[in-house]
Amino acid sequence: MATGRALESHLEGYFKRKLPRHDGAKDADVVFVEENEATLGAGRIVLAHAVSWISNACVLHVQLENEVATGDSVLNYTGDVSGWLEPGSLVDKVLADVTAAATGSPTVVVIDSLTPLLQSASFHCVLQAVRALRKLSGVLALITRFSASVHPKHMVHALRAQATVYLLVETPASIAAHHFLSKESKRTIPPGMDGTVVMIRRSQNGKATEAIDYFQLDANSLRVYASTDPLCSGEVAAPEPSPATALAADVSFNLAISEKDQQAKEKVQLPYTHQGKQQLFFIDEDDPDWDDDDLDDDLDI
Repeated sequence: MATGRALESHLEGYFKRKLPRHDGAKDADVVFVEENEATLGAGRIVLAHAVSWISNACVLHVQLENEVATGDSVLNYTGDVSGWLEPGSLVDKVLADVTAAATGSPTVVVIDSLTPLLQSASFHCVLQAVRALRKLSGVLALITRFSASVHPKHMVHALRAQATVYLLVETPASIAAHHFLSKESKRTIPPGMDGTVVMIRRSQNGKATEAIDYFQLDANSLRVYASTDPLCSGEVAAPEPSPATALAADVSFNLAISEKDQQAKEKVQLPYTHQGKQQLFFIDEDDPDWDDDDLDDDLDI
């Protein structure tokens, strides 16, 4: 979030303050970033940006789709997702490695994409692994991403049911790709914004709350704005129209003239223009009381 802005986005507030508050007495939070067809990689960028807000916790990156970092806190499986080099289940391998790596300080597990796991194993096995990871004592939260457009609807709904928070990432192209009668196709993005993030949180009593943020993307950064930010209002103050501009909207020809034409216009002597010095006296024929004198007074006998 850029400095100097008074309003904080819901996304930033959650990942900075709400997510690290885990007392260990309950299961870890599960955050799913859901992207649809024609999102154009915005979900991956939103996930990476949201993880950068996490503080006071170790972040363990599990890379299944893209190799973006190396180090002790990175488990990289991009070279053998299909299991050609090392036989065995990829789901079991990831679960065992994360369990061993998360035994120390409080850890936030970030899986860059759940889709490779869903393609290499049964949906039931992946759900069991997700439930096992969130029950680990050293895990504060499990954050991952999946593409809703490549999985059946029942799988998407089942994944949403596992999440305590899920983020729906949409762009103008992905909104246009939805069926025109669907609820998703009715979403709008303010002018100047590149997409929206709908954050849905489920409380312990089952109640769901929804918050909407918007984001701007450029070559080097992502900026997230709350829906109440003035930049997301989409309203631009229109300048006060001049009289000529107001009249021009009602006619089919151009009323504007140049300065030279205006000077020539002022020098033109119009016909029937009064040029004398005496005061003109006009009689309003529609006013019966224009003169207090009665013209018939002289005829009285």
